[in-house]
Amino acid sequence: MRIILYLLIALLFNLPILAQGFSTVQDNNGGGTIGSTVLSQYNKYVPLITSRLLTVKSTNFPRPYTGAVDQVAANIFTSLYSNSSSGSNYFGNDWYIRSDDKYVPFDNGSRVLFVNNGANEVRVKPFSNFPSTWADAWDEFDTIYDNNANGHIGPSSGGGWNISSDDVYIPGDFDGDGDDEILAVRPGNNWAMLLEYNGSSGFTVKWSNSGNDYIGPGGSSGWNMGSGDRYISGEFIVDSNGKEQLMAVGGSWAMLLTFNTSTNKWDVDWGNSGYDYIGSWNITSSDEFYSGTFAGDSRATLMAIKLSSWAMKLIYTTGSGWISQWSNSGNGYIGSGGTNGWNMSSNDNFFVRNWCGGTGNDGD
Repeated sequence: MRIILYLLIALLFNLPILAQGFSTVQDNNGGGTIGSTVLSQYNKYVPLITSRLLTVKSTNFPRPYTGAVDQVAANIFTSLYSNSSSGSNYFGNDWYIRSDDKYVPFDNGSRVLFVNNGANEVRVKPFSNFPSTWADAWDEFDTIYDNNANGHIGPSSGGGWNISSDDVYIPGDFDGDGDDEILAVRPGNNWAMLLEYNGSSGFTVKWSNSGNDYIGPGGSSGWNMGSGDRYISGEFIVDSNGKEQLMAVGGSWAMLLTFNTSTNKWDVDWGNSGYDYIGSWNITSSDEFYSGTFAGDSRATLMAIKLSSWAMKLIYTTGSGWISQWSNSGNGYIGSGGTNGWNMSSNDNFFVRNWCGGTGNDGD
């Protein structure tokens, strides 16, 4: 079984390499590019459906990429098409690219939510088909939902999410219906809202905390939101009927929650009571967290990373909490070290997807 774990991008020079249980599938040998795109701290990278990565540079042009299916060697990333030949600052036919854009992939990257607070604009574009020609591509990526610059996701009156520059969007199949919802969170302003996408008719509100500062069963129970919170979605609990859970981490606290479709509220599955730890992982403010089906089954694994030093892979077990499956013991590498692993640095970005395009038990 091939385990494909991460595409890791260091903004200065390097590209992927991975770990003990983590194997290198591509290395750019410090060439500073992904395919023909030059790596830059100004780029934004959006994982799309299996094997595809969208790169967007606000001072230049977006460029989608595809990975050759089952190619586990050099040159996995080859250019599909770009708007560079047209000299356009638009993505598709109607989205003007700006530096403060937010791009949120959902439904496994087959759709992307485009948000720009300054322009009050929200779009959804599909990424399930990749035509062979540039012209057909932009038509294919045409908008399937448009908020008409009303400043909201969902109803513009009587509900809906009023977009803001500090919003955080967490996609996940929280109700287990097979399609992602989007949890919108404004940590510094008390609000959280679960939004369900309904095609061209837009978004409906599935749940809201009505600005009470909590994600939980109700009142002052559950997760007390804070400005430095990090949120990760994944099916961490085995046999949860396809539902993904929400993992919230902030300060010394961590909590795992599941959306209850019967009560229309969030249930608390696990919490560390402010103890500073997730299993054997010591929480710090600079930690980054990711989820993926790294073992090739349906269970999501939590990947915790302390840039430049520590990395740990944990699974959740009911009754036992979080258990470490792998750790680099703080040696600064994801992989076996030296030229055979990823040398972690503070400039790294990490993206989870099944980059080699396999099926079955390949995993992310």
